[in-house]
Amino acid sequence: MRAKLVKENISFNRAETEDAVKKKLFPKVLKAVKRLINSVWTVEYRLLGDNKVEILKFGRDDEEGYEREHELPKGDITEDDDRIARSLNIWSSDDLGPVHSYTIANPKHIFSYR
Repeated sequence: MRAKLVKENISFNRAETEDAVKKKLFPKVLKAVKRLINSVWTVEYRLLGDNKVEILKFGRDDEEGYEREHELPKGDITEDDDRIARSLNIWSSDDLGPVHSYTIANPKHIFSYR
């Protein structure tokens, strides 16, 4: 018999992977972009609560980032000296400063999010 957990009318069991559980609890995937010279870098992320995000993808090969560059919010990732991603900043449209700054829940080398 498998134990079941229930939170906010969402049920999942212990056999489910951590990713499957996160998708149920935090289903919305968001994107933000940053233009660097002739490339649009797109970060795909999921809000986790407690001012944290999970980075799902980061790169300059996301077609949607190029097509919707002016519609998507601007964002950048703050890295430490070892190029480990530490925070995600989402900027206001007037570039006066970040609207939200989130801690990255899955920190790793900036180019390893694929």
